[in-house]
Amino acid sequence: MFFQQNKWFDDNSVLLNHEKTQYVHFTPKVTVLHEALLGYNDSFISNCTSTKFLGVIIENTVSWKALIDHFYLRYVWHVIELEQLNLSLSSVIPVV
Repeated sequence: MFFQQNKWFDDNSVLLNHEKTQYVHFTPKVTVLHEALLGYNDSFISNCTSTKFLGVIIENTVSWKALIDHFYLRYVWHVIELEQLNLSLSSVIPVV
């Protein structure tokens, strides 16, 4: 199958960047992963457990944990920034 994709890329003058391209093998949570070697002309694509696609983090177990963790860390960071802003403003602006 990978050979057919590379042939399509070659026929349509599309370059596949093997260094940036990754594949995700979707499995149930209890399955042991066996890494397959996907390559073409001595260039191999690495396997990963999660990837970001159109701003959404997709995991190989088709769960939302990585996406939730990502948004939780961003949320915590913004809460800390708001607390620091509140502290700095309360020292400058007197409370009536």
